[in-house]
Amino acid sequence: MAVSSNKSFAALVIFYSVLSAQPAAASTITNGDFETGLTGYTTVLSGTTVTSTEFATTGTSGANDFLSLEAQGLSGESSVFLTQQVTIGARSLLTFDAAVLSEAATGVNNPSAVPDLLQVSIGVSGSGFTTIFQIDSAANTTNFETDLSSRLDVIAGDRSIFGSAISAFSVTADLSEFSGQTLDLGFGALNFDAFETTTFFGVDNIAFQSPAPPATLIPLPASAWLLLAGCCLLLPFRRGAAGSPARSMARAFRPERLP
Repeated sequence: MAVSSNKSFAALVIFYSVLSAQPAAASTITNGDFETGLTGYTTVLSGTTVTSTEFATTGTSGANDFLSLEAQGLSGESSVFLTQQVTIGARSLLTFDAAVLSEAATGVNNPSAVPDLLQVSIGVSGSGFTTIFQIDSAANTTNFETDLSSRLDVIAGDRSIFGSAISAFSVTADLSEFSGQTLDLGFGALNFDAFETTTFFGVDNIAFQSPAPPATLIPLPASAWLLLAGCCLLLPFRRGAAGSPARSMARAFRPERLP
């Protein structure tokens, strides 16, 4: 009976050891390069009655496909978001390319008094979203908005990915503050001014990467510590050989010669 109990205990130890050795769940994105159209995404419209395909489509530059989002000047505010549910795991760095593709006047004011926006956000529908990255048609690498409390790196991107884009950005966002959560990741175009401007934005190469490991100090081998300690012990004697306090003390105890 005791043998059976020991076997059961050993099996549990092995099971939990294997379980704990498994890597943490990795963040993944489906069809981040849009090579299969909009597969894997859900299109969410607000303020319009037109079909989603008129706002969210795929564009092509050479052999490369990308997401094209249209912030169209309709009656009242309008927006289109492409969303995908993701779980933030070990790979918590979100990377993507974004671009302002074009902007055209559709009304009397150009540019619009309220610019069209490209917004990348994460959250839960009905519970609020956090803006990861937001730009308008005049944005540059230092002129953008974010609500992230952690790292966000924005550098000039490769415009050729999107063809003849006005501007392009390469973005790296640290989403570790959402670690372990399953959330909706959204890429959207927003228009706030009726019948004034229509702006096209592009997104491509969405992926999750692993953050770089923190820098660590390399421990010295024991022999190095012993050598260092020996040098410290020898230092007073070497100093004493050249008129140091050690030699002065030796002279103080030297017997005086008689005349």
